[in-house]
Amino acid sequence: MNRNRLTLLFIAALFGLPLIAAWLMQSGLLDWRPAQTVNLGHLVEPPVTLSLETDQKWQLLYLLPVACDVACEDDVTGLRQVHRAAGRHRDKIAVLLLSEGAAAHPDSQRLSAIDPGFRLATDADGQLDTALREAMRRAGLAEAGDRRSAFVLDPGANVILAYAAGFNPNHINRDLKRLLTWSAQDE
Repeated sequence: MNRNRLTLLFIAALFGLPLIAAWLMQSGLLDWRPAQTVNLGHLVEPPVTLSLETDQKWQLLYLLPVACDVACEDDVTGLRQVHRAAGRHRDKIAVLLLSEGAAAHPDSQRLSAIDPGFRLATDADGQLDTALREAMRRAGLAEAGDRRSAFVLDPGANVILAYAAGFNPNHINRDLKRLLTWSAQDE
């Protein structure tokens, strides 16, 4: 009789303890978060929402410097390679090159030659620049608002990942592939 009770208690614990642990985690009484993440960009927590039209696409946003030098051209070329490497997900991604001020960027023709599909936009009122500085701050990047920074935006125009100037396009590619794979599973 004692052995039967012990078996019944073991079975109840086997099913009950995970439920109790899930309830504690959901309620906030038990806070467990992983010590590290696998993303290579800096996570923006909480995400910053931009007032941009995304057409329900993921966005790669790049802050153009006042004059696009060789390093800037390398960054834009790297973003072109990331866009091309997306393969079957390519139509779900748009690249936006953002310049400050209301006037068109002086190097816009040269930048369009790198990839004619890239959108060139201006930030006339500085509202996007302010929001992107906040995203950099939330991501913990010291060089907040540095031109030549890149960002990944979800289809709802939320900045979720930030990359400081001098970023590695392969890091964006790996993060973006992971995001697109997981978002496709939700569809």
